[in-house]
Parts: sequence; C-alpha cells; structure tokens
Amino acid sequence: MGQKYYYDPKHGGCLRMVTRIDKTTSVIKGAYGDDEELKGFWFAKIEHLSENKEIDGKQYNMIVDFEMKKELAHKRKLYAYMGSNRKIRWEDGNVWLQMYWA
Repeated sequence: MGQKYYYDPKHGGCLRMVTRIDKTTSVIKGAYGDDEELKGFWFAKIEHLSENKEIDGKQYNMIVDFEMKKELAHKRKLYAYMGSNRKIRWEDGNVWLQMYWA
C-alpha cells in the first residue's frame, strides 16, 4: 500500500521506514542508532486505531508494539499520532519527520 520514510532525531538520527500493509496495520523497519549498544535493524507493528485515544489531553491514532526489538528495555507499546503534517508524534515526546524522496 505504500512506504514512507521518517527521520528520528532522538535515536541517532536514524531512518525509519513505515510500510502500510492494510487499513489497520503498518510495519516499521528501523536501524539501531549510535545511542544504542545494539547494531543492525529492528521491526515494530503499528495498529491504526478506528477512533482516536486521548491521553493527558493529547490525541493518538496508533498503538506501536516494539516487542520485536532486541533490547528488553525497549519491548513496550507506545501511542503515537500520524497526521497530515508529515510528522509522527509519540507519547514519549519524540517527533519523527517524514522525508521526501523521488
């Protein structure tokens, strides 16, 4: 269904590739950054919510499951919001910026 590429400023400035599988599911492929001991790449599953979830006055439309990451401390679920402004805003305060490509 399509791929989008994002820049992650909080984790080594690494590239993140988000691939839409269907209406409710996407997959993230990301590299471990220089701020992490591990090398290589990881995957995470995105569940696109049918209705926004509000937490502390902020709206979220995705749950991202990082269970497939190798590092135990990162095996968790986070809420995120993907809007039309080329950004993914994360529950932990991080913001990924969508990159253009030809």
